Amino acid sequence: MSEYEDFDCPALASAALAVARIVRTTEGLSTEEVSWIVAPFLRVAAKAGGSSQPTPISSWPASLIHVWESLQLVLSAFDATRNGVQASAPLSEIWRLYEGWVGICTKRTIGEELAGVVASERLQMVGADWGHAWTLSDGTVIGMLAQAIVTSTQAFTSMFPEGISSSSSDLRPDVLLFATNPQGPTRVAVLDAKYRAFETLTREAAATGGSKYMWGLEVGQAASADGHGHRILSVTLVSNETSPRMHRASSRIGSARLPFYQDVPDSFRRTVRNLLVSLTT
Repeated sequence: MSEYEDFDCPALASAALAVARIVRTTEGLSTEEVSWIVAPFLRVAAKAGGSSQPTPISSWPASLIHVWESLQLVLSAFDATRNGVQASAPLSEIWRLYEGWVGICTKRTIGEELAGVVASERLQMVGADWGHAWTLSDGTVIGMLAQAIVTSTQAFTSMFPEGISSSSSDLRPDVLLFATNPQGPTRVAVLDAKYRAFETLTREAAATGGSKYMWGLEVGQAASADGHGHRILSVTLVSNETSPRMHRASSRIGSARLPFYQDVPDSFRRTVRNLLVSLTT
């Protein structure tokens, strides 16, 4: 992940290891499972080639600061309750880490899927924690934004002319994917993280969670009486547990499984691959 290679963050790695040990204690995980949990955060925190001077936290990218704050909240909660009640320490902030994990894995998977057809790529830092854009040889631009805040005002017009807005309330999808080319309108899809500690994501919860994006987000302003833009292409709810099947394959709200502390499964890669196809054809 080249956007993090200039940052040496031993504090982040240390906090990630501490949280992993807590999870091992409270959940009865093995040493190998703990290494799975901490590995992605160690990779994010590591600086290629090493450095004698760690980068100050104030200079970290917004996404790393977000992870750091979440780790500190988990550690603070555990420290406040560990005297005699270690097994019941609240770990509710793990869902915030999972949101970041979904964004990182999506970006990595897109990069792998587009290898060989990308003419250029760049980091995007406008109105979101972080983002990335890939320009293909035919001029198509594929982009993603992590934790993008979408309000009633047209946003992200610097990345695609139509822009995107919300007709309902301020929305913050965990991953906003888009594809734009000179021959047609911009297409947009959403991935939203749904971490589950003890229960699986139900079909009903997926439908409810996806609906706010499906009916709230609008791309551009159509030439119609009400002035509304066109709807987004699809919403995918990403869960660390088993993902539910919707009633029909034609549903524009779907789900995908992405384990929190393991390698990206082939099923998630297929989900991202299918999204790229639907956005560009």
